[in-house]
Amino acid sequence: MKVLMIDGVDIKIGKNKEENEMLLEIMNSRFTWFHIKEYPSAHLWVEEDYNNLSKAQIYRCALELKKVSKYRKCNNIEIIYSLRKDIEHDKSTVYTNKAKTIKV
Repeated sequence: MKVLMIDGVDIKIGKNKEENEMLLEIMNSRFTWFHIKEYPSAHLWVEEDYNNLSKAQIYRCALELKKVSKYRKCNNIEIIYSLRKDIEHDKSTVYTNKAKTIKV
């Protein structure tokens, strides 16, 4: 698992399916989860509610997720983010109907 600090906010990024699953299982309900929209990708969590983050912090987190993906050289990739409490998942799929989107 990759652990970073962006603008004073702790983030974690899963490197594989097992780490992604572990992040979802242990993250606090008020933490923010990021994922590339409609494509398989790492999961990134921020130890903060996105309502308490600046637009710049949200953008930097989304950009960090893009940088660790195979889509890092693509333009205008959509990254979704949501509070953990608004996510449902089974072992292969994550669902949320309250996600916000940012392009990076």
